[in-house]
Amino acid sequence: MESVSSTKPASPASGAPAGSSDSSGRPKTLDPAAIAAELAKLGTSARGLTTNEAQKRLAKDGPNAIIATEEPLWHKAVGYFWGPIPWMIEAAALSERPRSGWPRSPETTAPQAAAARS
Repeated sequence: MESVSSTKPASPASGAPAGSSDSSGRPKTLDPAAIAAELAKLGTSARGLTTNEAQKRLAKDGPNAIIATEEPLWHKAVGYFWGPIPWMIEAAALSERPRSGWPRSPETTAPQAAAARS
């Protein structure tokens, strides 16, 4: 159970529920009455859950675990080409192809390079 600091009461004028974060993103501190209300809402006490209550919640909600899944490699690869910046690069490449004969073959670039040197 994480500890909650009760040194400063939450401002009742803010209208935010107890335990929410302030504009800086840091959690607000709770006064003793707010802590008691939160514990009552969660159905526990400052001492934690009883063994029976923990077993009931485990049976009802399952274990407190996150199932790790790995993203497929093809999905990661496609993800590099999905988004606004890759779309702009792809559009630029596609629009350049008809304009300049891209990709250029070595036969077409050699005469142009020779003409530019003379």
